[in-house]
Amino acid sequence: MTVSVASRRGITLLEVLVSLGILSIGLACVVALLPAGASEAKKAMDADRRSAVAAAATADAITRGILNPATWTPVPASTNRPAILVDPLGANGLVSASPAAGLTAVTLGNFGAGTVAADEVFRSQDDLVYDTTQSDDEPPVPRFYASAGKRASKGTFSWLATLVPATTDALPQFFRLSVVVCNRRGSGVAAVAPLAGTLLPVTGTDPRTSTRTATFNPGMTSETFRDVCPAGAVVLLSDGATTWAWRRLLQAAPLVTSGLVTGARFSFDHDVSSTADRVHLVQGAIGYAEHFVTLERNSSWTR
Repeated sequence: MTVSVASRRGITLLEVLVSLGILSIGLACVVALLPAGASEAKKAMDADRRSAVAAAATADAITRGILNPATWTPVPASTNRPAILVDPLGANGLVSASPAAGLTAVTLGNFGAGTVAADEVFRSQDDLVYDTTQSDDEPPVPRFYASAGKRASKGTFSWLATLVPATTDALPQFFRLSVVVCNRRGSGVAAVAPLAGTLLPVTGTDPRTSTRTATFNPGMTSETFRDVCPAGAVVLLSDGATTWAWRRLLQAAPLVTSGLVTGARFSFDHDVSSTADRVHLVQGAIGYAEHFVTLERNSSWTR
């Protein structure tokens, strides 16, 4: 007895649909990874640029007179324990919007607010602009400023600096130089004025806890809060007299009253001094570098 089996000449419509479904799921997963990959790449680029700008800015801060009180205008009220802010691109908004910061806003020689010299020194020129309108087989061509013949840059990274006593001695020998790197802060008057709040210690046995609750007066919108308090931002904590410390913000949970953010619960990357009772927010501050330095003093060896 012979059994004949019909030869199979193709695939069924059901098999085609199943194959298309599997392919669609795979392509959807790949497409979903692209934004995440681009976001991580941007974070890595910002971190690399932040480190480079901080290193270069620290060198500029030391070599361009921040450590020499003779270059400061105006002279701080306390010449033995000066606490200063140098921020020409932010129009010293950290001080003007938050007088309780206890810092004296100074200028260095010709680095006044709005000057070309200040923009040249306090704004990074490393993020160059390239012309990609050339043909596919030609490399990108750098753009130049028409007036100066200089390579054009986006200038999204800038920096400011604070110099405060490192100890509470009447005549401190060492000072803490903090260079704060900002991304997309803008030029001239700060895009969003820095906001100040009152840090309230939470209940607990450790007064140095890195979690504090701050109140804002007046309140702000949720959009403004997200702009100035993103995770990873850098804030200044102080008591307005003897304590100043920059800290990285790990998390900020808003406290909403009548539709406005009137406070927030902050978590920082390091312990907070028990004397710090104010938080000062600077839009776009993403990193900082600190060094212990001594002030430049005139002597018989200098003129």
